[in-house]
Amino acid sequence: MALAAATAVGISLWSSGGKPSAESRNASVNPHVCLVTRTADPLNAALITATWKALQQAARAGRANAQRIPVPSAATAVALPYVNGAVSQHCRVVIAVGAPLAAALDAAARDQQQTRFVLVGAQSTDSSVVSVTGLSGEQLTSRIASLLPSA
Repeated sequence: MALAAATAVGISLWSSGGKPSAESRNASVNPHVCLVTRTADPLNAALITATWKALQQAARAGRANAQRIPVPSAATAVALPYVNGAVSQHCRVVIAVGAPLAAALDAAARDQQQTRFVLVGAQSTDSSVVSVTGLSGEQLTSRIASLLPSA
């Protein structure tokens, strides 16, 4: 049975010139970008959705591998391990949305110089954290895209 399936695949590839019909890309070369968000955040829900959409657009364009990391609480002691976890998963850009996660993002940024940290919708007190405020829609998408590293 397996031999018949392999033969069918071989004949199919041979008849199509040896090229598979599906397009594929090597996504492993793309930088990892992580969105750290609270699991329940009604005040920032629209901004979280817009930021995630911007990251997904960048991923579809082949500029990044987007990952969303849910945090159960904004308390720094709870959120900081999740932010640090994003760094340990090789996220080159870690994005958080809203003032409640600012303290955790600031704390992580002090110890992780090789990672870019972005706070959307609030102002960070740490100068190494990029603050993105007052943007929505296409402006937000454009700004997020500009902060992503090249592969």
